Amino acid sequence: GGYGGPAFMPQGMAVGFFLATAIRGSFATGEPGRVTINKNKSAAAGVAGQPGGVIALQQLLEEQKTVAAEIQKLQSYQQELLEETTRLLAGKHVTPGTLGKKLASPAPQPVKEGNWVCMLDFLSPGDHKGVKSTLRSNIDLAVKLEKQIERRRTHGSPQAMWHGVPAVDFDFGTSLLGPLEVATLLQSGLAAVPQGRQVQQNQRMLLELIVSQPALFQRGVFYELSNNGSARVLSNHLLALLDLKQDAVRPEMRLDVADLLTTALGIELPRRADFMAGGRHASHSYILFLHRAATKILEECMPYVALKQWVQQVEVHDAPPSPMATKRLASSEAVVAAAKQAIEEADAVGSEWLKLRGCPWQRHSTDGGSTGGGAEEQKLRTTATERYQVAFERCGEALKAHRDCLQMDWFKSFWGRNYDSLTVVSVLRNVQQDIDNTRAWVHAQVGTCSKGPEYKGVSMVSDDFWSTERRAEDCLLDMLLEVLFYEPAVRQSYRSDPLMQLALEAPAGKYNFTVVSAMGVITEGAAGTEMKETYERLREVRGVEVVRANTATLHSVDFNAEQIQKAVMEHVKTPWGWVGYSQGCANAFRAEALMLQGTPGQQKLLESFRCRQLLFSAANGSAHATCGDWKLLRALIDGERFLKKLQASMSATTQLLGLNLLHHFLCSRVGSAFFGSVQSLTHEGARKMWRDGQHCRGVPSTSMIGVAEQHTLPECLDMLWHTLNAQMEYSNEQDTQVAQEEAVAHPICVDNANRRELEKTDMRSAVQRTHHWSPLRQEVLFLQTERDKDKAVFDTPKDRHIFPWLEVNARFGVIEVI
Repeated sequence: GGYGGPAFMPQGMAVGFFLATAIRGSFATGEPGRVTINKNKSAAAGVAGQPGGVIALQQLLEEQKTVAAEIQKLQSYQQELLEETTRLLAGKHVTPGTLGKKLASPAPQPVKEGNWVCMLDFLSPGDHKGVKSTLRSNIDLAVKLEKQIERRRTHGSPQAMWHGVPAVDFDFGTSLLGPLEVATLLQSGLAAVPQGRQVQQNQRMLLELIVSQPALFQRGVFYELSNNGSARVLSNHLLALLDLKQDAVRPEMRLDVADLLTTALGIELPRRADFMAGGRHASHSYILFLHRAATKILEECMPYVALKQWVQQVEVHDAPPSPMATKRLASSEAVVAAAKQAIEEADAVGSEWLKLRGCPWQRHSTDGGSTGGGAEEQKLRTTATERYQVAFERCGEALKAHRDCLQMDWFKSFWGRNYDSLTVVSVLRNVQQDIDNTRAWVHAQVGTCSKGPEYKGVSMVSDDFWSTERRAEDCLLDMLLEVLFYEPAVRQSYRSDPLMQLALEAPAGKYNFTVVSAMGVITEGAAGTEMKETYERLREVRGVEVVRANTATLHSVDFNAEQIQKAVMEHVKTPWGWVGYSQGCANAFRAEALMLQGTPGQQKLLESFRCRQLLFSAANGSAHATCGDWKLLRALIDGERFLKKLQASMSATTQLLGLNLLHHFLCSRVGSAFFGSVQSLTHEGARKMWRDGQHCRGVPSTSMIGVAEQHTLPECLDMLWHTLNAQMEYSNEQDTQVAQEEAVAHPICVDNANRRELEKTDMRSAVQRTHHWSPLRQEVLFLQTERDKDKAVFDTPKDRHIFPWLEVNARFGVIEVI
C-alpha cells in the first residue's frame, strides 16, 4: 500500500482529484438514487423501482467516465504538477496557470457563520481560509435529500412510493465508491510515507465520506480493512487511523477521529492519550482496548458479509433428477452389483494365493539369496491379478453409470486400498531404482523406527533387497509397510490384503490431464521448486503437465485463490485437478469455490475439473496460527508496557518517531499480508472460509496425512512438534504443523450441506509415518543437521505424493488414459 515516496507525489494529487470528483458524484443533485435492497428484490430492482433512481444511477456512471477523463488529463500535465507541488510544500501561494484553468473546479462558496467545514477549507499552506468546500455542500445536500425521502415515506406520497416493501433491509447509501474501494484508498493513505498535505486531505475526505453513509456501508469499510475478518489486522489499521497525522490542518480544526468514529459506529474507540502517562487509563493497555474494539466492530459486520456473499456469489443448487436420469439409475444397479461381485471374487482368489505363499521372510534364504515360488502359487498369483484387473474395470463402469458410487462405503474402501497399494508400489520402485536417495532413507528408517510384533523381518538392510526378483521384492514390500504406515492395525491388515501384496502397478500410458499445483504458506509461487524432480518424471512417464500457481508467501487466502484461478484460466486446456500442500489446500478450496459460485465464465473452468489431492492439509486451520495470534497480541501488549516505563526518559519526538514506524509497518502491504495470512490459518479463519463456500459435488478427494515420530522428526522442527503438542487438547497425533484430525479433505469446523457432500467424497487412506516437510528437499537442506542426515529425514520418497493420486483416479476411469 501507500502512494510511494516524494518522487511520486503526483499520484497523491491524482488520488485526491479522483476522490473529490467521485464524492461529488456520490451526492448528485436532483431526485435521490439511493441504492437499496430488500429480501424480495435485487439491488438493480431497488434502484429502478425508485423515482429518479435510474436517472441518478446514470449520473453516477457519467461521473465515473468524467473521473477517468480528468485523471488522464492530469497525467498529461505531470511535470507542471510536480513544479506546483514543490512550491506548495514550500508554503508559497500558487496562481493557477494553464493547468489550473484546464482543470478548474466549480467556484467555492463562501462560508456561513457557524457552519462546520471540511479538510479542503482549512489547509495550512495557501489562502483557502473562509471557503466552503464542494464536498461539504454535497454532504449537506445529501442530508436534506434523506429527510425528504423520510418525509415522503411517512406521508405515503404516491410519487415517492417504491414498488414492493417500503422499508428496506439493507441501505447501501449514496457513495459512488464501494466499501472495498474506500478501504483500499484509506489503507494506502495510512501506509504512505511521508503523509504530507495531499495524503492528509485524501484521508479527511474519506473519513467524511464514511461517516456520511449508512451503518451498513461504514461497517463494510472496516470489514474490508480487516482482510476478511481479522481483528488483528483491523486493530493495526485503527492504531494508525486514530492517530491520523493532521499537521497540515489548523489546530483548532483538526478532527478527533476517535470521537468521530465512536459516534458513527456506536462503539467506543480508545484515545492513545488516555493510556499515556497522566491519562485516565495509564495502567491499562491501549493495544488491548483497541483489539477489543476491533472485535466488536467485526461482530457487527455479519450483515455486510452476508450481503456481500449473496450479491457476489451464486448459490449452487443440484437440479432435480430427470425421468431419464431416474431410469438410468435403476439400470445401473446391475452394473454396481457386478462391480461388488468382481471385488469379492478377486479378494477370494487373492486370499487363497496369499495363504499358499505364506510369510515372505520364512521363504527368504539366510545367505542373502531367495527361493522361487511353486507353479501352483504362480498360477494363483496370475489368476488373482487378472481378477483384480476385471474388478478395476467393473468399478470404472459402475462409477460411470452411477456417480454416487463415490459415496458408497464398499467403493470408498476399495478405493482406499488401491491408493495405499499404489503408494507402496511407488516407493518400492523408487527404492529399487534408487530415485531421490530413497535407499538411504530405507536404511535409516528400518533401523530406527518402532516395529510391531507382527513384523518378522530384519532391522539391517542389505543390498540384496534392491533386487527385482520376486521374493526379495516381497520382503522389501513387507519392510515398507512397517516404515510407511503409522497405525499398527493398518500394517497388519495390509499384510493379509492380497491387493497390497500383489503390488499391482498402474498400466503404462499417458494421461489426458493437467495438474494445478498450489504450495504452502512459504513459497516462490510459479518459480517454486517443490517436488521439481517428481513433476519432471510425471511429465516424462504420464505426459501430465504441472502448472504452478503463482501464490505468494504470507498472503491471504483470497489473494492466493485469485492466483490459482488465473493459472487455470491461462494455462489449462485439458481435464484438470489440483494438488494443495499445507495452506495451499485452503487456497485451492477457496479458488474452487470462487469459480463454482462466480460468473458463467468462471463456472465454465470447472466443467473439466476431475479430482483433488491434499498434502498435509491446513484447510481446517492449525493450533500454531490460533495460538500464534494470541501470542502476537500478548507480545504487542508487553512491548507497550515496556515502552511506557521509558516515557520519562524519552523525548516526545522519539516517542512519536517510534509510533510512526510501528504504524507504517503494521499498515504496510507486507504487514497486512502477513497478518492476513496468519488469520487464514487460524481455526476462526478456516471457519469463515468454509461457512459460505460451495465446492464441486461428486469429485473424489484423496489426501496424504502424516504423523511425526522421533525417528522421522527433523531437528529444526523439534520445538514446533513439542509446542504443538502442548497447544492442542484435542489430539496427540500431528505432523509438527497440523493435527491428524484436521488434515482431512473436508471441513470439520462447520456443519452444512457443503461439508456433508465433501465428507461423502473424502476417499480416506492410511496415515503415514512422516513429517510436514515430506515433499521438500532442496528448499530445506540449509536447515539439515547431522542428526537429520543420519535419519535421512529429508530423503523421503517424493513420487508417493503425486503418482498414486493420479494412478488411482486413472484406474477407476476418473482420469482418461490415452
